[in-house]
Amino acid sequence: MKKLLVVLLAMIMVFSFAACGGGGGEESAGDPNVISVENYEAEIVGWEIVKDSDDKDAIAVTFNWTNNGEDSQSFNWAFSFYFYQNGIELDYAVVWVSEDSYDTIDEGLSTNIQPGESLEVIATYELQDLETPVDIEIGDLYQENVVTKTIDIAE
Repeated sequence: MKKLLVVLLAMIMVFSFAACGGGGGEESAGDPNVISVENYEAEIVGWEIVKDSDDKDAIAVTFNWTNNGEDSQSFNWAFSFYFYQNGIELDYAVVWVSEDSYDTIDEGLSTNIQPGESLEVIATYELQDLETPVDIEIGDLYQENVVTKTIDIAE
């Protein structure tokens, strides 16, 4: 009787975990620029080549992200994201809002938004060259569910 109970409980646990398996990283069925990870959604709405504070070429990618979770959250905590070029992770780039400002264009990445709200944010990374595409890996905080997007900067 105890063995039957243990087997039955084990089967219930397996099916419970399988039922909770949704919510991974995935592209939206309607728009290839929309990435859904757990309770959060990020849409790549644009990008541009800019100069960073050291006058090096950098990419500035604009995301419109939506918090569909239950608590206030920032883009930096909702997602784990990495930028690569030639298979090598790119370094963060400091890009000023203007010449006479110490504000950076990516400050919105740390701004919390409440559930149901959206915010446009910009991520900035130093480029190795202006020819090679940039791969962006976006996933949950633990990088368990990852979606990769490629930006062809040579176009």
